[in-house]
Amino acid sequence: MKSSIITDVKHFRLCGLAATVAAVAVACAAGLADAPKPGTVAPGIIGTTADGKVVSLKEELKNGPVLVYFISTTCPVSRIATPQYTKYAKAYQAQGIKVIGVVNSGKDGFLKWNEAHAAPYPVVLDPGYKVIRSYGVEKAPSSALISKDGKVVKFWSGFSRGFLEETSAASAKALGKAPIKIDFKGAPANWMAG
Repeated sequence: MKSSIITDVKHFRLCGLAATVAAVAVACAAGLADAPKPGTVAPGIIGTTADGKVVSLKEELKNGPVLVYFISTTCPVSRIATPQYTKYAKAYQAQGIKVIGVVNSGKDGFLKWNEAHAAPYPVVLDPGYKVIRSYGVEKAPSSALISKDGKVVKFWSGFSRGFLEETSAASAKALGKAPIKIDFKGAPANWMAG
């Protein structure tokens, strides 16, 4: 009889733990959309840069496709990815692809990140995670290529050399051009995310 009570208590604790984990998972996911599927209309983006400029996805799309790059200021993988996305931006912005960075930090973290990285593209603050949630971003870094007509070409969760090469190829296709050869030296061969 004694072992039966112990078994029941252990079972009760295990079920309680499972219920707690499930409740936390549901609470964390609240308000998080699914990542946008190719061909669907991209969620809007309106944000402010460190120097106070308002950036709008709708306005940027008037000039061509846009790559949205989602950054976590405290994520070591984002620190590795940012120089690679800078290479991409320098290569493709001259061809007509715009890049918008979206940072998940408060203003202090945002300003420190901005100062440390001096990105050659506008980076906007998303302190309430409205944009990040609307894109279903669960991992940092992530990125989404948006066609000139405002539709998602592809969404990448995480980061690798292969993802960067896919991004380059998809960007070239969106422009109707051949892919630009970019040396993604330093990018991991295997998928990474924070």
